[in-house]
Parts: sequence; C-alpha cells; structure tokens
Amino acid sequence: MRLPSAGEVAAGAGFMKSKSRAARAGAFQRPGGKGEGVRWKVLAVRAVLGVFFAVFLGRFFFPEAPGGKILVLALLLVFSAYILEALRSKGQ
Repeated sequence: MRLPSAGEVAAGAGFMKSKSRAARAGAFQRPGGKGEGVRWKVLAVRAVLGVFFAVFLGRFFFPEAPGGKILVLALLLVFSAYILEALRSKGQ
C-alpha cells in the first residue's frame, strides 16, 4: 500500500478549499431536496449544546438563578450562534 506524498496531500487540500460553500453544501442535501433535514439537525445540536452550556454557565456564575433565566441564556446562546454564522458567511 502506497502512502500519498506531501505534494499529493497538499494538492488534495487545495482542491477541497477551491470549492465554493454552496458546492460543499450540496453534498449534504438529499437528491431533489433542499437539505432541510440537515438544518433541523443543526438546530437540534445547537439547542442541546445551548441548554448544556447555559446550565453550566448559569450555575457557575449565577448559582441562585431560576430556570427561566437559564432558559433565556440558552436562547441567547443559540441565537448568537446563528448571528455569528450569518456574519461569517457574509464575510466569505
């Protein structure tokens, strides 16, 4: 079995970087679909991580905070993830 040389690896990495974001996103879409299933999965992962980190940060910095404030913190974390994604994609 032959391992690729450093030049072949670099050429492969350059090829992957040359694709546009839209072309790379097409790999996650279903045939004939708009990738809606992936968007819901991303939302679910962000929501779970948002709740986890909201509970962790809320209990660490505000030990007496009620559950409602933790929920608001979780919503802010998820919302900020979408805002940062929009800013990042706008800059590219």
